[in-house]
Amino acid sequence: MPGEGFFQSLTRPPRKKTLFGLLAVVVWVDLFVVGILSAVVFRGYVEQTEKAALVSENVSRVLDQNLLGLKERIDLTTLAVVEDVEEVLRKGEGDKQENHRLLIHHAKRMRELLALTVFDRDGRIVDSSLDLYPGDMNISDEAGFQELRDRADAGLLVSEPRLGRVLVMPIIILSRAYHTPDGAFAGIVSATIALKSFLPPLSSVDVGPRGNAALWGAKMGLLVRYSPQPSSSPVQTAPSPELSRLIDAGAGATVFHAAPDFDGEERIVSFRQVSGWPLYLLVGVAADDYLGAWRSLATVLIGVAVVFVLVSLATFRAFARMLLGLKDNETRLRLALEASQQGWFEVNFLSGKIIGSDDYMLRLGFDPAALHREVQTDFSGIHPDDRLAMSRSLKDCLLSDTPLDVDYRRLTESGDWSWMRTVGRVVERDDAGHPVRLLGTHMDISERKQSEQMIKELAYFDSLTKLPNRRLLLDRIGQALIVSNRTKCHGGILFVDLDNFKTLNDSQGHAQGDLLLQEVARRLASSIRESDTVARLGGDEFVIMVEGLVGDEASAVAQITRIGEKALEALSQPYLLLSRDFHCSASIGAVVFAPDRHPQPEELLKRADIAMYHAKSTGRARLQFFAPFMQAVIEEKASLGEEMRDALRNEQFRLYYQPQIEGSRVVGAEALIRWRRPGEGLVSPSQFIPLAEENGLIVPLGDWVLRKACEQIVAWGKAAETRDFFVAVNVSAHQFHQKDFVSHVLSTIESSGADPRRLKLELTESALLYDIQDIIKKMRRLKAEGILFSLDDFGTGYSSLSYLRHLPFDQLKIDQSFVSGIQEDANKGAIAKTIVMLGQLMGLAVIAEGVETREQQAFLASIGCHAYQGYLFSPPVPIETFRVDLTIDP
Repeated sequence: MPGEGFFQSLTRPPRKKTLFGLLAVVVWVDLFVVGILSAVVFRGYVEQTEKAALVSENVSRVLDQNLLGLKERIDLTTLAVVEDVEEVLRKGEGDKQENHRLLIHHAKRMRELLALTVFDRDGRIVDSSLDLYPGDMNISDEAGFQELRDRADAGLLVSEPRLGRVLVMPIIILSRAYHTPDGAFAGIVSATIALKSFLPPLSSVDVGPRGNAALWGAKMGLLVRYSPQPSSSPVQTAPSPELSRLIDAGAGATVFHAAPDFDGEERIVSFRQVSGWPLYLLVGVAADDYLGAWRSLATVLIGVAVVFVLVSLATFRAFARMLLGLKDNETRLRLALEASQQGWFEVNFLSGKIIGSDDYMLRLGFDPAALHREVQTDFSGIHPDDRLAMSRSLKDCLLSDTPLDVDYRRLTESGDWSWMRTVGRVVERDDAGHPVRLLGTHMDISERKQSEQMIKELAYFDSLTKLPNRRLLLDRIGQALIVSNRTKCHGGILFVDLDNFKTLNDSQGHAQGDLLLQEVARRLASSIRESDTVARLGGDEFVIMVEGLVGDEASAVAQITRIGEKALEALSQPYLLLSRDFHCSASIGAVVFAPDRHPQPEELLKRADIAMYHAKSTGRARLQFFAPFMQAVIEEKASLGEEMRDALRNEQFRLYYQPQIEGSRVVGAEALIRWRRPGEGLVSPSQFIPLAEENGLIVPLGDWVLRKACEQIVAWGKAAETRDFFVAVNVSAHQFHQKDFVSHVLSTIESSGADPRRLKLELTESALLYDIQDIIKKMRRLKAEGILFSLDDFGTGYSSLSYLRHLPFDQLKIDQSFVSGIQEDANKGAIAKTIVMLGQLMGLAVIAEGVETREQQAFLASIGCHAYQGYLFSPPVPIETFRVDLTIDP
């Protein structure tokens, strides 16, 4: 009847079968929810662990390259000292004080050096930058000295870590031999490094608050260790069983999990044998660092699971006891709700009042003594954005038997917004069907909403910049396209890629790269309209989505151009990194989408990406809109690349030879690759060589050229008039830096039977920009077999003369850009003359390419250049028409 209470109305005895069925449903739902949340927690743990492993591995790679670079710089210093000492031996005299000053100067140039010391052929000390060494010091009994004395090809020797003889501290010694003018062993130069000098490189990287980086020796154990947070317990100096196993097995690089007893902290550790050093590098990322956010999320999710299970079981228990007819049902149900962190409420539409449980009202910050509130004014405490949803749900509940079930934000007495869930039902109506009483429960779901938001951010937002990721961006583009059709507005995509981000990452490390990316995200976000979206796709790639552009397509292009130019201007400003300015421009590709005329989101991104690459290829630091021809170019390049692979398999490439003249006769030729494309004839190398550099075909193409050139050397070697001819082969930077380049060249020469003294490898200056020690090592190895080297296009690149004097070149090649117009342009003539003089000073031959007129030849001869190559003598021709008897009038 109308006055019957809700709790009393539910006391009719139920069937036990119904209760068991309800219990089964509750248990199944609990297991399902707990299973889902457990899967989320486990997946988060796996992702954070994999990320920590990647971070530790990347940091170890950066440190490995830094330490390799340190070794190369020390080696250059020892080479400089060796040259100074050998110069004194050649002259047969020297000022001892001046020699000592030079030694001190070389030592001070590198703060990592403890001492530079010169020993004679008997192991006696001659001079040292460190005055603490005794004058009768002798190292002839050391294995390193004996190896340098007995092996002419020993090169640079790096000792194992050990305690110093005079300064009792861990050191490493790098040594090189020096020789008398006739090539006899004269002694060694040693560079002593205190192992504590490795601490600055270790401390230059970001390993997290509890991470560490350490160097170990196979025999001495822990040598150097860096950690931002000092260990509260003694640091373990002996290797763990895991580390000992890796060292004994000769492992190169791996990642493993270090137990808490490793050094007091649980870590993900990257192990690596340091390139060029007898050291082992360990970089550890602490679990407390990389699992911190995950543990917070796991705690929240576990709490949600526990609360959910407790609520469901408590609610079932309360309802079960109520349904079984226990006394005082209303009071017991209220206690059950409050125990499960829920509050109850009752709305009486006759009195116009709302009442609720004391505990619930206290959680909202209201005084239980003032529980009664007017129904029509209760919406004032609901967030404005949620009032419509609450109004609709309440209306449906009052007008029908639909339950009230809505999530919303409610203002607490403290002024904060708290997420609530309200569930209720009309339990009493009058004779006309109008609602009299509404009963229900409230539950604070703020923690659950926070957890949902965290999960959403992990799935849809970039963790570094907090910008939308690719998944969310594609969703927003799809929504923007739908809105564009409805509103008839245009929109656009701007694909942003930083131009020289890799340089920063390689030189300063990933930590500084991450700071730059965060600043780029901030600048992009501040340079767009509020309605637009900035997203990060990954790496240094960002996307700006612009929508709601009113007007025709031309107007949309103009508006997108302004947004893109504003972004370019923002990104071109200096970035303050490591207390100094870093400049980083960007290239932007743009595409417009119009109402009822646009492709799918993925296709839009693809077109903007293509436009961005076109912007990079046409100068960088600029904005480029997509045009159909760009995609055609991409497709044509892809098709041409496949044809090139087929051409290589089907022997469609040919070698042409252009004679090289010395004085007035042919002394050899440069081998130049040509492609006879079926149905089209010869294809210009300017079309397919750059593409081969892009798609990696330059390596197999270079191998093919080398093999054919060696076969031609063998053919020429069979005739008296050509047996002294050499063949010059161009070697790309990508090909030269292959790890097996030296062995491949030597195996090609051996298998072909070619005389290595008749092979000349031409390197461009771009091949000399990285890893100078590796370049020197490869060149010296090939030079030892008799192979010659020519520096192609000299003067057009960035070679440092200080490096050039260490590179064993035989020839410099004057680029044709200096030869063209050499008589009329005084600057070109001066450059050519300087190159000739430099060659003479360094004992290098000089040849000029691109010689096309007698006047150019005469000018070159007047400045001392007597070797030529160019159309004046012959264009590149097939070997069948190559003239070996070609003579030139002087």
